[in-house]
Amino acid sequence: MRATTIVFALMASVALAGPASRPVKARQMEGVCNGSSCKVDSISWGCSTGKCTAQSGAGDGAPCGGPDYESISCPGS
Repeated sequence: MRATTIVFALMASVALAGPASRPVKARQMEGVCNGSSCKVDSISWGCSTGKCTAQSGAGDGAPCGGPDYESISCPGS
């Protein structure tokens, strides 16, 4: 009788100890401005929004990036 109670309590605690489901978060690619493009993983990508030129206020070495290669955001205006 006591063993049955312990087994049920143990099974209930295992079921409650499972990980909670969370939505998948998009990855953020990080790069740096290099000339007029954003260099991510040694590949230069064009900016979807903003610019990487010094005249726009960004310049070489400014951080840029985005969730994917088609949505690269650059800091210059």
